[in-house]
Amino acid sequence: LLMFNFISTAHTLTDRNNPIIFSNMPRDVDFADEISLLCEKNGYKSVLIYYLENISGTSISNFFEISCSKRGISVVNRDSYDITTSQQEFERTIRRWKNNFMFDAIFLAGRMPSIQQIIVTLRDNGINCPIVGSDPFDDPLLTQNLSEKENGRIFAVSNFDIESQHPRFKEFCEAFKAKYDYEPDQEALQVYDALMVLAGAMQKAESANPEELADCLRHGFWNEAAGSYSFAKNGSVQHRKLTAKVFKDGKFVKIED
Repeated sequence: LLMFNFISTAHTLTDRNNPIIFSNMPRDVDFADEISLLCEKNGYKSVLIYYLENISGTSISNFFEISCSKRGISVVNRDSYDITTSQQEFERTIRRWKNNFMFDAIFLAGRMPSIQQIIVTLRDNGINCPIVGSDPFDDPLLTQNLSEKENGRIFAVSNFDIESQHPRFKEFCEAFKAKYDYEPDQEALQVYDALMVLAGAMQKAESANPEELADCLRHGFWNEAAGSYSFAKNGSVQHRKLTAKVFKDGKFVKIED
């Protein structure tokens, strides 16, 4: 059976070069490079890395550290946590940073609700520097609980651009809001696009055979709600633009180039 990933950023999914595995989610290496570029544009010379110790958190942190090195950004310290890490452990780690390191920003890789917990603990312990992260930051559960004090100092690189002017995206948003009475998030967009691409490929190939469908996906160019994109030989998505955002007044807003 053909596999189509719509949410995991793990590069290992497509790096296996399995001919019937595809993903319309950019890889952790893509997010990491865009985040380090954001740090460079913001003038951060030294950063600290704190990541959830799982496949995704470890991978994006590795790529981020490599990308920082290429841009001349110093990684002064790197620590990890896991799902069993207690509040007391968070506090001990953060106090150690405050007493031993100087840094311009913190790269935080994780998931909700630990992201919010760590941000609150950082601020409670007097660390008020900018915090940067990837798509898990772009979550209503986080933004609705951040205070206005965080305006301009929480940054996210996301696969989702609610301000997109792409006609297919606007149609999707209007239809989604009409049906559910709230705006779609990145997961809704990813699932919708995955299904539309698969349906389109089946129509074009006139087949649901995995090999024939895979060949059609690999050689096609797709124009859906998330924009125009194609797939590489290994099944990873190409030409998907990531969006840099900053927190402002209860939501993340796009940073204009």
